[in-house]
Amino acid sequence: MVLVLAGCGKVDLLSNLPEEEANEIVSLMQQHHIPIAKKPGLELTWTIVLKNSDDFAKAEKILKASGYPKVQYNTIGQVFQKSGLVSSPLEEKARFMYALSESIASTLNKIPGVLTSRVHIVLPENDPYSDADTEASAAIFLTYRVGSNLDESVREIKYLVANSVQGLDYDRVSIALFPVTSEESAITNNNFDTNVSVLGLQMASDAATKFLAIVVVLGVLLLCSMGAAIFFFFEFRKSKRRTTTPKPAQNTPIVVQDDIQNVSDLDEEPDNASREK
Repeated sequence: MVLVLAGCGKVDLLSNLPEEEANEIVSLMQQHHIPIAKKPGLELTWTIVLKNSDDFAKAEKILKASGYPKVQYNTIGQVFQKSGLVSSPLEEKARFMYALSESIASTLNKIPGVLTSRVHIVLPENDPYSDADTEASAAIFLTYRVGSNLDESVREIKYLVANSVQGLDYDRVSIALFPVTSEESAITNNNFDTNVSVLGLQMASDAATKFLAIVVVLGVLLLCSMGAAIFFFFEFRKSKRRTTTPKPAQNTPIVVQDDIQNVSDLDEEPDNASREK
């Protein structure tokens, strides 16, 4: 029983997750019948805990194919934190471009089917003395799940990015789509255990095997306990009977008065005979 229960320990799957993403992962694991829970972490984050350590490899495959954990994009407030007294114009521009790219990438990542997204924005130099006519441009990198039909949404995505950056023209937005192949995200119902009924309870087949093993071990222990209890009960009754049964009295010779008289008569006969002689 110890060996059976040894693989049932809890293990942390992911940590430092926002609450929304933690809820999505819990829902995803429950769809694949993997026992899971979440617990609060540091600074308003959450930790995902697997109740059975044997499910770790399976959970990792599901998370990788589903695009979890998601990239944590920095907000404008995080990027524009003041680290010194005075910031140079170049530093302020770099922070602004990075914050804008992170914000747009975070928006694109919420499109159904998108697994990861990155946005790179190039803004022209504001140099009034330069004759070079440069325009703003943007490059978008997206990976998406096969079957999401993201190719039909390319036009809407480019319009979304072009309208998010001042001075950015639609034709200056390029997008690269990379579908995740079936070999990388082959998650089908045949890859995972289906529910089975054990003693009227619905559970996964791997969990059912462990459950039956535990039931068998507990049944054997129960039968052994009952046998030992019955044995000691009868032994106790036998020992109690031995202590309560009275011991028989020792046999003592009983001398009858008539026998004593006959013995005395026999002793006197030789004397009388000798006297007659």
